[in-house]
Formats: sequence, structure tokens, C-alpha cells
Amino acid sequence: MYELKLNSCAPVSTNIGSFENNVIESFSLNNNVSDMSDKMVKYGVSMGGLSHAALKDDGTVVTWGSKGMPTSKVQQKLKNVKAISMGERAGAALKFDGTVVTWGEGQASDSSKVQEKLKNVKAISMGYYAGAALKIDGTVVLWGEPGWGGGAYKDLRQSQTVELKEVIAISMGFEAGAALKTDGSVVTWGNKGSATSKVQEKLKKEVKAISMGRFTGAALKEDGTVVTWGEGMLGGEPTRLQQEKLKNVIAIRMGRNAGAALKEDGTVVTWGRVGWGALGAPVDQEDKVQEKLKNVKAISMGGSTCAALKEDGTVVTWGIYRAPSNIQEKLTNVIAINMGPSTCAALKEDGTVVTWGYADDLPARPQNFKNVSTKPILYGLNGEIYPVRDGRTGEKGPVGPAGPKGETGEKGDRGEKGDDSTSVSKTPGPKGKKGDKGEKGDNSSLGIQFKIVLGIFIFINLYLIYKISNNK
Repeated sequence: MYELKLNSCAPVSTNIGSFENNVIESFSLNNNVSDMSDKMVKYGVSMGGLSHAALKDDGTVVTWGSKGMPTSKVQQKLKNVKAISMGERAGAALKFDGTVVTWGEGQASDSSKVQEKLKNVKAISMGYYAGAALKIDGTVVLWGEPGWGGGAYKDLRQSQTVELKEVIAISMGFEAGAALKTDGSVVTWGNKGSATSKVQEKLKKEVKAISMGRFTGAALKEDGTVVTWGEGMLGGEPTRLQQEKLKNVIAIRMGRNAGAALKEDGTVVTWGRVGWGALGAPVDQEDKVQEKLKNVKAISMGGSTCAALKEDGTVVTWGIYRAPSNIQEKLTNVIAINMGPSTCAALKEDGTVVTWGYADDLPARPQNFKNVSTKPILYGLNGEIYPVRDGRTGEKGPVGPAGPKGETGEKGDRGEKGDDSTSVSKTPGPKGKKGDKGEKGDNSSLGIQFKIVLGIFIFINLYLIYKISNNK
């Protein structure tokens, strides 16, 4: 376990906007996961398999792990970053200019062949063998092993492709990917984990969220029900009893071995491999985990460990690497959780990050692991980095109102311009002072309005004189 004191933070807003690419989205249930990709985090820590990453509040990225570290050349590019996504041995960073940087080992780490297409990107998702990027125009760019999610092929035969247009959300799994389209339909591609034709009929409309697991996938429908597919024991086929409970669902997460759903009433339903994410093991009953899963506002599924963030800032964990007692007592005032295949992280309100899990996959963090972002960061007009203050976005703070017209019409001094932060200023600039007998009001807003009215009046009068003279 590691615990580190970071910068202080405020409670997270549920409505955050991205100025640079003009993308407005909501964060999932007060957690740091994006609605456009369940594998992308916009602040804090993203836990991968053998490598992990943290987004710092200055827009840089720090990584650590046993494998898949970025080279010094790549590390230099990890600036002005607004989101990160970690896979098993590779990672990706989305920058404010809409470009993507990838690093690590294996096929998912190499996006060099599609770098020219990785522009105007608004979301990223990393799987085991491949990665995906969702662009502002609704198209998707893929890289990695073609038949295992890195190409838009329905299966390993690579004889048929799927159309990745008008997409609003993406999710990459172990060997397959899924995309949610604007019409509420879902398309899948790749090897194990791609939806069968039988399930595909249920995915033609009214889907509002998707999540891919190891060899499984799940879709949340508008009516609050859940459609699943893939290997049954890993979460592809809930039991009849579990399926009956999958109603009034507001969020879904698929892990390597199980799936979880958060319901409107704050309770959680799990299914899949018991003891590896699905509740039902003797130790779950002893710890009364299901009874503790009330007033939950966010869930996260890993490879063999799962967590639920409650409204009071506490965390409930279950699975192979559930938090031991010395860790559990530290899991208070938490604002975000992120589970990797065998590692776990919790971001606290006071800026503390607590990690636990399989020791070999949690090497000591680097010395520069500080000032990790505890809220989303936005890019200013002149390249400045700003943390979000009130969860809304604007290009500038509001301009103070113009001063009243002077005795001869000169404007008053302009109110002070709001700062260039992309957060919306809640307080308008001060009013301008009254002018001291200016000669004319050319630049005042009242002077301009007067000129417009006067111009219209003169035009009407000239027109009437013209008509009268013609009639004579």
C-alpha cells in the first residue's frame, strides 16, 4: 500500500466541459470516468495491468509500474494532457489540441501508423491488444492487432467490417471493442467479446451506455435494463435471478471476470465469476458486503477486485484484492476510484491517493508523483492550464457592463474583463465609472444604439421625402 499527500481539492462537479475541442460532457456519477469512454479518466489516477499513470494538475503525466514505461522521447510529449487511459501494458494520453500520445509494450502501444488521423480527438480507450480514439466528427480511429480490436473487423477472418461513424461513446475490451452510436445502436468488432447476432438484435436501439470486459460486454438501455454478451462465467450471461434484478440501472461496469450495475436506489448488482468480482463467496457473506452496498454513487471493476464509492465518501471493496483493514480505515472522504487488473486506487478529497493490490504490480512510485489532479483541468485561451472551479466552461469570464453615457454621450470606462480562465466567472466585472463630459459616445454601447436609431429615423424620413416628391 502507498499513501501520498497531494494538493487539496474541492468536491467534484458532475458537469464539466472541454473548451479546446468544444466538447461538453457529464462525468459518470461523481467519479472521474468520462461518459464517452469508460476506460478514460479526466483527473487523478488510471490503473493498468503492469503500468499505471497519474494526470498532474499542470497537464503533465507521471507513470510507474513494472513494464510499459514511456521512453524519454515520449515523456517529453506528455504535456498539456487532459485525459489518460491505461491498458495492460500500454497507455494513451489525450492532449488539449486533440492529438493522442501512446506508449508502452505490445500492439496497443504503437499508434504510429494512424498518427495522421489522430486529430480532433475527444475520447480514448485502451484495451489489451488495441486502442481506440473517438473524434469530434463521430468517427473512430483504431490501432493495434487488426483482428483483436485494432481493426474494424467483425471477427478474426477479417472478411467483414463495421461502420464506425456517428459514434458518441467507445469501450475497448481484451480482444474486442464496442461503439455507441447517435441513434442508440451498438456495433462491436474484434475477436472474443464481439456481440453475437442474437444479442445484436437487442442492440439496435435505445442504448445509452456501454462497457467492455475481458471476453464480455454490456449495454445499458434507456429503460434501465441491461443487455450482456460473451463468455458466461466471466459476466456474459447473468443468471435468471441476477437478470431480474437488473432493472432501474443507471451505470454499468465490466471487469475481467465479472460485471456490476449501479441502480437508482444506490444498490449494486453483480454477476460473473464468484469471488473475482461477483458477490457470493463465503468471505463476502462474512463481511456482509451486499448489505454495505447502499447509497452507492460510483462503481469500478478491475480484473479480480471491485469497488463502490458511497455518498458519504467511504469505499466498499470485494474480490481477490479487497482492501485489508489497514487500508480500509483510510478510505474515507474519497471522490474517485479506479480499479486495474490487480491494482486499485482511491483519490481522496484532501488530495491523498491510496493504492493497494498485488505487490509485484505496485512498485514504488517516482519522486515526482505529486500535485496529481483532483479535479478536471481545462486549457486557457493563451495555453494556460486551469483546474475547473465550478464545473462549467466558458471561453472568457464575462465583461463588465458599459458605463452610463456622459453628459455629451461619452461612454464610461469599461468594466474589468473577466479572467481568461475557461471556468465561468460567477461574479461580473465591476461597472464602469461615469464619464466626465466626453465629447462623443462613439464607442459606448448606448452611443452605438443611439446612432443606429438615429440612422433608421433619418433613412425613413429621406424615404418619405422621396416618395412625396415623386407623387408631386
